[in-house]
Amino acid sequence: MHIADLLSEDRVIPVMTEQTKDGVLRELVCPLAAEHPGIDAEHLLAMLWERERLGSTGIAEGVAIPHAKLPGLPKVIGVVGRHRQGIDFESLDGAPTKLFFL
Repeated sequence: MHIADLLSEDRVIPVMTEQTKDGVLRELVCPLAAEHPGIDAEHLLAMLWERERLGSTGIAEGVAIPHAKLPGLPKVIGVVGRHRQGIDFESLDGAPTKLFFL
């Protein structure tokens, strides 16, 4: 599997603008919900937060991989976003997170 198989042009956010963890998760969810009407954005957000409560998906060196398993999706799909300044995503190394792979 290649990352290009998981993304579409509409699911790449070159300049993210949100400044909080919640805002970034919402910004990442929006293109998925827009492209896939069967995805309930609020339900997906709740699932992402459920996963974050287990431990941050901010892995280190400016990268986070928030994720959730949605029943009924026929395949793995994703969104990638870049935040120029980086935000506090409670990363394991404490560094600001700049790249997000949902």
